[in-house]
Amino acid sequence: MRSKWWKVVLVFGLPILIWFVDAPPGLTPEAWHIFAIYAGAILGVIFKPFPEPVVLLAACSIAGIVFSDYKIALSGFSNRTAWLVFSAFLIGQAFVDTNLGKRISYLLLKRFGKSSLAIGYCMALSDLIVSPATPSNTARSGGIVYPIFKSLAVALGSVPGPTAKKIGAYLTALEYQNSLTSHAMFITAGASNAVVLAFAVSILNIEVSWALWFLAAAVPCLLVFFLMPWLVYKVYPPELKAIPESKAIATQGLQELGPMTKEEKYLAFFFLMAILGWATTSITKIDTTIVAISFVSLCLLFGAVKWESLAGNKGAWTTFIWYAGVLGIAATLSDAKFFEWLADVMGKVLPLAGLNPLLVLTVLTILSILPRYLFASTAAFAASFYPVLFAMALAAKIDPMATTLLLSLSLSYGSTLAPYTNAVGPILAGTGYVADSGVWWKLGGLLAIAGTIALLVIGLPYWKLLGLW
Repeated sequence: MRSKWWKVVLVFGLPILIWFVDAPPGLTPEAWHIFAIYAGAILGVIFKPFPEPVVLLAACSIAGIVFSDYKIALSGFSNRTAWLVFSAFLIGQAFVDTNLGKRISYLLLKRFGKSSLAIGYCMALSDLIVSPATPSNTARSGGIVYPIFKSLAVALGSVPGPTAKKIGAYLTALEYQNSLTSHAMFITAGASNAVVLAFAVSILNIEVSWALWFLAAAVPCLLVFFLMPWLVYKVYPPELKAIPESKAIATQGLQELGPMTKEEKYLAFFFLMAILGWATTSITKIDTTIVAISFVSLCLLFGAVKWESLAGNKGAWTTFIWYAGVLGIAATLSDAKFFEWLADVMGKVLPLAGLNPLLVLTVLTILSILPRYLFASTAAFAASFYPVLFAMALAAKIDPMATTLLLSLSLSYGSTLAPYTNAVGPILAGTGYVADSGVWWKLGGLLAIAGTIALLVIGLPYWKLLGLW
């Protein structure tokens, strides 16, 4: 209780202090007061004296009462980004309910899993295939993909303890890297991606579609994605190399699932249609969020998933409420010209204008990664730190599209620095397979370095070649 109360005092005390301090020059009192409420919301998300939805509902209600404007309190709930993330969570639930995610993993394992390294790639591909429909790393990696490969490790006699390094430790350490590299590939593969893009719209006036994100990530991020299983295999090798038993284990898993059900067939078809819909929004003019909502509707209408199951998806509803709250208050800040003021302040405090753009982008990328050691939530980091990074880029007059793509994709790589910096980390670390905490830090550092180099050395020239900046 003492621990909780100091958090409560901090979350409410600091915003009250900000409120009663005079607004800085260039900023209206209203904008300053909105910022005070936003600061309290972000502190609540970081320190969690109460669940995130409770914090954001309180922040929205305070804003609505103080400013006598329901739009400040509720505008985020009409935000299409919040609805996109919410719909993607529900789609991920369908993969769990129908067992389609498990079937994909077993099929890959049966066809390709002949060695430890090949199994690592099967696990990575399983995560990647499901990732466009599951914005929760915990649900995707911790709930769908990893349990299958953990069962494989157990079947091969690798359990936490003396036999962990036979293959279980390798698969556990690798899956953390897989989860976050998949996170970078699609907007809908990580809920925090949507938060970053919302700030890009508010601060840099840049919109990135689902198809554009994937096109930008296709070369640099896929390169990192396919590098990681091999790199982890070299740095933290399993004792088992050839594994002929994997085919029999996968076959048994498929037999237990039985023939492909009509629900799985419906889901597979609708999923392919959703990917096609997201990839062709520039042609069809159908918004990405509408595609996602339509996908969920079709799954419900055809019985691929039950409403009772979606209604009970705590993660989806929790994320929707607090993301909508954050995005709504942030949009109000944008309307009040707060971010323009912040960029102006950054330009005066930091001599960024006139510097080499590549140097500034490199510094901003490093700043998007290193502070992650201080945060236990990717989304909390995005909501609190990215407005500052984007304001710095605006002050330095750096190309907004290059900034948006670079910093959006780097968010995922920073999330692997330690086992506590993303929600799926504690799940994997808690299995006991990787007892040496230094392994998590070392592998996370390698991914962060590899990802940063890929984005700067390959990503920027690739985007330039495409004419994106």
